[in-house]
Amino acid sequence: MSQKFKFALPALFAGLALSTFVPEGLAATNPMTLLEKPENYIVTGTQFTATFSKSTGTLESLVYNGKDIIAGGNGPKINAYRAIINNDGWAYGKWFDNGLFNLKQHVVGKPAVSLDDNGTITLSFVVRAQGTNAGKLKGDPLIQYGSATNGVPVKIELGRELGGNDLEFVTHQIWTVYPDGSVELAANISSNKAEFDLPRLGYKLDVPAEFSTFTYYGRGPWENYKDRKSGSFVGIYSANVADEFIPYTKPQENANHEDVRWCALTDEDGDGAIFIASENTFAAQALPVTANDLLLASNPYKLEEKIKNTTATTLNLDAGVRGLGGASCGPDTEKRDKVFAVPTDFGFIIRPLNANDDMSDVANVAPAGTVPISITRNLAGAVSVSSKKADNIFVSVNGAPAQKYTGTIPFKNGGTIAAFFQQTPNIQTEISFPKIEKIRTAVVFASSENGGNETANNLTDNDPSTIWHTAYSVTQADYPHWIDFDIGEVKKIKGVSYLPRQDGGNNGDVKAYEIYVSDDGKTWGAPVASGDFSSDKAEKKIIFPQALTTRYVRFRALSSQNGQIFASGAEFSVLED
Repeated sequence: MSQKFKFALPALFAGLALSTFVPEGLAATNPMTLLEKPENYIVTGTQFTATFSKSTGTLESLVYNGKDIIAGGNGPKINAYRAIINNDGWAYGKWFDNGLFNLKQHVVGKPAVSLDDNGTITLSFVVRAQGTNAGKLKGDPLIQYGSATNGVPVKIELGRELGGNDLEFVTHQIWTVYPDGSVELAANISSNKAEFDLPRLGYKLDVPAEFSTFTYYGRGPWENYKDRKSGSFVGIYSANVADEFIPYTKPQENANHEDVRWCALTDEDGDGAIFIASENTFAAQALPVTANDLLLASNPYKLEEKIKNTTATTLNLDAGVRGLGGASCGPDTEKRDKVFAVPTDFGFIIRPLNANDDMSDVANVAPAGTVPISITRNLAGAVSVSSKKADNIFVSVNGAPAQKYTGTIPFKNGGTIAAFFQQTPNIQTEISFPKIEKIRTAVVFASSENGGNETANNLTDNDPSTIWHTAYSVTQADYPHWIDFDIGEVKKIKGVSYLPRQDGGNNGDVKAYEIYVSDDGKTWGAPVASGDFSSDKAEKKIIFPQALTTRYVRFRALSSQNGQIFASGAEFSVLED
């Protein structure tokens, strides 16, 4: 059983800015030094050193009073992955197909570093994060009493390399280092698929295992999630990290805590670090094992040695963690309890802790550093630039002289946009967008559709979570199945794309296909393209041998991947030349 202790509730945050903890003259009496090396920036102050990687844009090392707070260089990085639970059956397939289990981040553009007048040091990075490969689970991780516990191990089988239009995150993250050793992260996380349903969204880091006491001010003492937290009350709780682990029959996601104001990891001397939410609260989880450890273990006893001999605690600090839902015997998680890849402001403050410190006092701060700027583009090609401090934002389009941002920018043809605050022109967000190829179309005929929420119109709604499915209730139609699309006017097109259903199901995924075009929607002629799709869940692009001028397109499905008579799909698009 987990041994947890509850303490009295502290006063609510007073909103005291970090600058309050940098008294006038401190920068002079306790100056910091900034050293630039080929691979990193090193900030050194009184009794602390912070090292930032130029390649990943993260805090890769933090030393307080001679003690390493970050293990193995694994500092805070973007994370959108968790070990799946039994209720994730409808969702986890696309998480692996989009490589959430092996996200890698790298800096794009040139970092900006400044020595500020108030004695702080600011480091700004634009970071891209994307999975290296798609993955597929071999074995069934959701069967507690089946293959996973009968000696057949669950494995992640690597698939195609990811890139291009696959899910990726672009984050403008700004680190502010204060003379007392406090390190503030302010980040805006965006993606190219805002509608994507994620298991979580935030940052993950490794803390050396000797910091084994986990204390937090949030909901507890037991684990809780967005849709399972009303019985967990806000207070200060403390436990050994090993005791946070919950030995479910089949190891899976566990030990999350919602509405956390701050959390701390300390060693037997009482030294360590405290992590304070910048956006009021975050979700926090500290475990002696990783998400993949939980996923791949068939039984909790197989994790006992790993927990006993762990060298690091995996600490997750999240803007959101997907609720647990009820899909094992009911509907999927409610939309309000899901986490989507929409532009998200997130951040936290790391501060040193000593044995005599009152954690509530140390946590009684609020962010005071530079905030990031978000640059996003919608499906129609319009770019929006925003920030929590919206005044005096300037933008440069494709290298042109910067102008004050006044509203959305038409940007369907793609290019590069840079944005910055007038007062800090050296701290920029710069994002490059490809040309938008997809043309908005309308469905004019479907040979078969199940109706309800599975109509053919879902193929053109720009929402991969909805699907078209052929009839399977009272009547069932056999192959071939076809859908006719109207482009709206005669245009020159170079191909089409088909996205299989992304809801975790496989029924109806199309294998053999034919593509036809027509000027009047009546006369179709011979197919202009045909072939077989691969069985993965990635978007399938069909590029014609030469561009065609037409108005109507027919997608004709001839067979399914699983041999059944049904057809389905999440999205179908026409690609403009």
